[in-house]
Amino acid sequence: MLINFDHTKLRSRIREVFQSESKFAKALGISPAAVSMKLNGKIDFTIKEVKASCKALKIEFYEVTEYFFDLKS
Repeated sequence: MLINFDHTKLRSRIREVFQSESKFAKALGISPAAVSMKLNGKIDFTIKEVKASCKALKIEFYEVTEYFFDLKS
């Protein structure tokens, strides 16, 4: 069962750092379609992907929840 998370802040950070989800996907080594599905709540980010994303987007450990696990209202 997937929990719907709000990835609005994550999307903004991706655009800020990479200018596009496609460039972000390339940096993570996954397809743009997979990134889109993850950001739209169709599939979950793996722990490995969360770690790689944080490194690529310069997200600190204490900020992970607000970027990846913010529950939709």
